[in-house]
Amino acid sequence: MTDLPTLLERVRACKGADREIDARVHHALFPDQRIMFDSGAIRPPTPPIFGRLRDFPMDGWEDWDAIANTMSAKDYTDSLDAVIALAERVLPGWKRAIYRDGPSKASALMFRRGEYFSTEHHATEALALLVAILAALIAKDGA
Repeated sequence: MTDLPTLLERVRACKGADREIDARVHHALFPDQRIMFDSGAIRPPTPPIFGRLRDFPMDGWEDWDAIANTMSAKDYTDSLDAVIALAERVLPGWKRAIYRDGPSKASALMFRRGEYFSTEHHATEALALLVAILAALIAKDGA
């Protein structure tokens, strides 16, 4: 499993949509999600094999789009709607602010009762908010 501080640094370095990061974020934040490892076969008849996302290996893949889709990872690095839904799921009750600082600079803020986690400039609003979410989770959980 990818640790959150390492993942945060990867997101900070990201410049746009990245399905590998989407998959790694989903893997790190939802380890108990049930997924299908093997769909089974008709001949000879074998049942599908299910497991938890925490048991899904994250190294050695080339088709990250397929891996992200297999685990139902949303386009966190590309879609503001997806990352807002993520914020509501992993930090319920927290508020957010997102703003543009120019044509290629965005910043975000996650906050609640005296705690806040802001981001420096990023290429998109989605990346800025994703950085703020991960920073808040690291501080909250002491990761």
